[in-house]
Amino acid sequence: MPEDLSAALPHVRRMVEALNIPVLICDGYEADDIIGTLVRCAGKEGFTSYMVTPDKDFGQLVTESTFIYKPSRSGEGVEIIGLPEIQSRWGVQRPEQVVDVLALMGDCVG
Repeated sequence: MPEDLSAALPHVRRMVEALNIPVLICDGYEADDIIGTLVRCAGKEGFTSYMVTPDKDFGQLVTESTFIYKPSRSGEGVEIIGLPEIQSRWGVQRPEQVVDVLALMGDCVG
């Protein structure tokens, strides 16, 4: 974790507590792992989920009911990424193949 992000976490936690926003923390697990687990469970229960992230690794988790909600870097809108976008963007048939493409490109994926 970058040092500046680590230094900011106590402030973020206090703000989240002040706003009474629920937080899920599981020692030994990264946020990516928790998000993946939650969207898989939500999908099994029939919920539609949106993962708010610019991280391309999350493409492997996209399903008929799980989407990536990707904020733009310049603050000018968002992109909703579903199965058709994953398939065309990465040239894959199934989202779980995204990690294979990233690995072939030399990108480290977790």
